[in-house]
Amino acid sequence: IRDMIFNQKMGLVLISGTTGSGKSTSMCAMIDFLLKSKSVNFLTIEHPVETIFPSQNYPKSIITQREVGKHSTTQSKAMESAVRQTLNMAMVGEIRNAHDAMMAMELAQSGHLIFATLHAGSVGESIGRIVEMFPAEQEKKVREMLASQYKMGMAQTLVKGLKGQTELVIEIMRTNADIKALIRQQQEDDRVFSMREILEMCAESTGTQSLDQALVKIFNKGNINEDIMMFNSPDMDALIYRQGKLGVKLSTKWDPTGASIDLAMANLLGGNEPQAEESGALGDLEASLAKLSG
Repeated sequence: IRDMIFNQKMGLVLISGTTGSGKSTSMCAMIDFLLKSKSVNFLTIEHPVETIFPSQNYPKSIITQREVGKHSTTQSKAMESAVRQTLNMAMVGEIRNAHDAMMAMELAQSGHLIFATLHAGSVGESIGRIVEMFPAEQEKKVREMLASQYKMGMAQTLVKGLKGQTELVIEIMRTNADIKALIRQQQEDDRVFSMREILEMCAESTGTQSLDQALVKIFNKGNINEDIMMFNSPDMDALIYRQGKLGVKLSTKWDPTGASIDLAMANLLGGNEPQAEESGALGDLEASLAKLSG
């Protein structure tokens, strides 16, 4: 994520999650990294100010922090004022309505790197949430702006680890041609993919990952149990179906059908004799068939 964000010059970066998922903490950690690594003219707009960025900690950067209600009457007014300032980067807090969303996209469009949070469970859901803030007649325009300005997205949740620790599960998106087409709803007939499919296809080449991929990685490290992984999956049935591609083998508790197939195949390929229960069942079946034929 550090390399991705360091190389991002402009555009909208959205960190999504439910209440208490730590999205603001993640956003501030990325900003802290950038302020220490680059020379940045940085503005925050919050209501209230949740994180202080002391100027002495960032000698390379210029930092201005604005509190809605104290320095500006509304978040929207503060964002309008920001358009006229010579900024490199801004943090605009949570996007709650159409005006906030439009101002964030316009700030990004004017050449700024804009950080914001959104109440959404996944990167794909974040697109729908923003589009739904606007009247239906503006949908095409909003989708076009999102496709051009939504450069990087994250969605996160916190889960309980095996030793009582908190584990961060994070979905990561970097815009590419397929994602832009998905946002615009202009996918080619031979390239119709969901957001999850695009993130998983591009994982090795661009560093993206779906929530399921993130959960599987943490599970395979032994940090969470199988139940936590499954209960936090956006689509448990899809995870079961894709477990081979995701690099995980589920127990019979979650995949009894797959386990039965595996056992049958093992017996078939290995030439093993059926187990006691299977042998008894086969014997009963043979006896029944003999009576019917007799």
